[in-house]
Amino acid sequence: TATAMRMDFPHHGVEADAHVDNVRFMANDKEDLIKAVRTFVERCAVAGAQLNESCEDIPNMVHQVGEYLGLEFDYENKCVRVAKKSIDKLKGTTAVMESERATYRQFLGHMGLLFFISPVLKLNLADKYYALKEYSAVSRLLQADPELLDSRYTIAPSRWAILKTWTEQASHNGWTRVTMSGEAPGYIVV
Repeated sequence: TATAMRMDFPHHGVEADAHVDNVRFMANDKEDLIKAVRTFVERCAVAGAQLNESCEDIPNMVHQVGEYLGLEFDYENKCVRVAKKSIDKLKGTTAVMESERATYRQFLGHMGLLFFISPVLKLNLADKYYALKEYSAVSRLLQADPELLDSRYTIAPSRWAILKTWTEQASHNGWTRVTMSGEAPGYIVV
């Protein structure tokens, strides 16, 4: 991507990550991190790329806790949790599912959020068998007839009970300790 091209420079001791227009820099040395971010900002300016945030005071952008791609990272305590924005999305899709006016597309969106959140919170999916079976059946149905995607979707009450329990577990967002291979970064700029 164009973002990744702007990041293609040597930045010693700094890890960089880009997904579309989301950028994260991580490092143990605060000064190395600031230098890498400054270089990135300068390269964006030369290319005429606009950044969503003001980068006038880069040292104040350096934190040990920050959100990136729907997750909140705590580099000091080596923990991660789902960002509030992602939990709010899950609550929004839950309200639609409970309203009995959900479409297949909305059901799949709800499941996607559960699949995203569950590993972060280390939720056990073994007891979600019937919810996963429902997801599989819906996926097969939509594969056979994609025109149904925006049609009304009705879930059996017994399967909704399992899905609702899973959703409630996913909504109880706490910090999860992360084991990292190698040396974990201490600072972040997103």
